[in-house]
Amino acid sequence: MQNKTRWVSVVVLIFCGIVAAMQMGKVAIGAPLLQHQLGFSFRHIGWLTALFSVLGMVGGIPLGTLVMRYGQRRAVILGLCLLAVASVASTWGESLRWLLSWRAVEGLGFIMVTISCPALVDNATAARHKDTAMSMWSCFMPLGMATSMLIGGWFSDWKLLWWVCASLPLVALGLVLWLSSAPPSDRTILQFKEIGLQLKQLLAAKIAPAFASIFAFYAVMYFALFSFLPLLLVEQMGLSVREAGSFTAIATLANVIGNLGAGQLVSRGVSRGTLLSTACIIMMFCGASLFFANPAPLASLLLCLVFSGVGGLVPATIVSAVPRIAPSVAAVPVTIGLTMQGSNLGQVMGPALVGSSVDSFGWPSAGIVIVVSGLLACILIKRYVFTSKTV
Repeated sequence: MQNKTRWVSVVVLIFCGIVAAMQMGKVAIGAPLLQHQLGFSFRHIGWLTALFSVLGMVGGIPLGTLVMRYGQRRAVILGLCLLAVASVASTWGESLRWLLSWRAVEGLGFIMVTISCPALVDNATAARHKDTAMSMWSCFMPLGMATSMLIGGWFSDWKLLWWVCASLPLVALGLVLWLSSAPPSDRTILQFKEIGLQLKQLLAAKIAPAFASIFAFYAVMYFALFSFLPLLLVEQMGLSVREAGSFTAIATLANVIGNLGAGQLVSRGVSRGTLLSTACIIMMFCGASLFFANPAPLASLLLCLVFSGVGGLVPATIVSAVPRIAPSVAAVPVTIGLTMQGSNLGQVMGPALVGSSVDSFGWPSAGIVIVVSGLLACILIKRYVFTSKTV
C-alpha cells in the first residue's frame, strides 16, 4: 500500500486528463467556425462531437483489460501520441468524412488516457488522500473544456485551434516521461479466465453497472447543454464567438467547484445517494429553464453556473467510489473502464440527440432531453445507490 502521496505524479496525470478533455471542448467552441468555413449543420457538429466518445462507449472494458496487461503508464504515453497525431492530421482535409475518421482516433487516445490515469492516481496516493486525489482527478473534464473555450474564442480559423490542441499532448508527454514513473503494480498479467471472473463479479454486484448508467445519464445532460452552448449564445443571444467562449468557460469552470466539493462532502460522511440525487434534480430544473424559458444573458449565465457547479458533484462522487466497488486492486482499470463506458455513452447520446432534435424541432427539444435523462438517473440512484452497503 502507498504510504506517501506522490503529488507531483498526481498533478502531471491530471494535466494529461485536461489535455485530453481539450480535444472534446475544441469542437464545441469551434462549432461556429466549422459552420461558417465548412458549412457543417447542427447534425454534423453533433456527430463530430459524439464520435469522439464512440470507442469509449463500446471499448471501455476491453481497453481496461489491455491496460491491465500492458501497463497503465504505457497506455497514457500511447494515448497522448494518438491525440497529437490525430489533431494535426484532421487539418489536412476539410470533408466531414475526413474529420470524423481522425475524430475516432482522437477518441481512442482520449479513452486510453482517461482509463489509465485514474488507476495511476490511485496507485500514487496514500489511503488518507484517496478521496481528495480522485476528486481532483475528476476535474479534468471541466478544466479541459474550459481551457478550450477560453483559447478557442481567439481563433478565426478552426485549423489553428486544432494545431494548438495538438501541441499540448506533446507537452504532457514530456512531463510524463520526465516526472512520472510506472508503479510496481503497473502491469497485471491475468489469464482471460481470471479477467472473465473479475468482470462477472463486477457486473453481478450491480452497483458498478448502476454507477456507469448514472454517469451516462449525467453525461447526456451535461453535454446536451455544453456541446451546443456556444452556438446557442451566438444564435439566440447575439454574442460573438469570443464572448460565447468566455461565457461558456466560466460556466464550465463552476463544475470544478462541484467536483472538489464532492470529495470533501464524501470524506465527511455525506451519502453518495444524496449528492447524486440532489445534483440531478437541480440540473433538470436549470436545463429546463434555459431551453424552455429563453432567459436573458445574465440569467442564462447564473443558470449555467448552477447547472455546471452542482453537476460537478456527480463525476467526483462516482469516480471516488471506483476503488471501493472494484473486485480487487488489480481490477481498478477494468472498473474505471466500465464507468467511463457509461460516461462515453452519454457523451455520444447527448450531442447526437440534441443536434438532431434542434435541427428538427428547435432549441426547446434540448430541454426535454435533459429532463428525461435526469429522471432516469434519479430512478437508478434510488434503486441501487441508496440501498448499497459498498459505497
